[in-house]
Amino acid sequence: DQQLSDIVPVAVFPGEQAPLRIVPTSPTAIAIELPEAGGTYLLRLYTKEGRLLATRRSAGGTCNWPLKKLKPGLYFMEAYLPVNGRRYFGSFRK
Repeated sequence: DQQLSDIVPVAVFPGEQAPLRIVPTSPTAIAIELPEAGGTYLLRLYTKEGRLLATRRSAGGTCNWPLKKLKPGLYFMEAYLPVNGRRYFGSFRK
């Protein structure tokens, strides 16, 4: 005898996640454009396999990130704003 729970709607807030703009500034650096906010972002850099490579903190605005130590390939960036729980995601190729 199997029992299942009721199916209920779950509110999805599209503003909780948004794309992150990443602009190559040179072969060895990128600029991450972060929305102005009343707090500090936690930035996380991942490989295409999902392995965390680096973290750092940044205020809103433009954050420059050096790429000298990265091998050529696809990378993902997450910017998390703890003040309101918003997350921004982007990717780039080196």
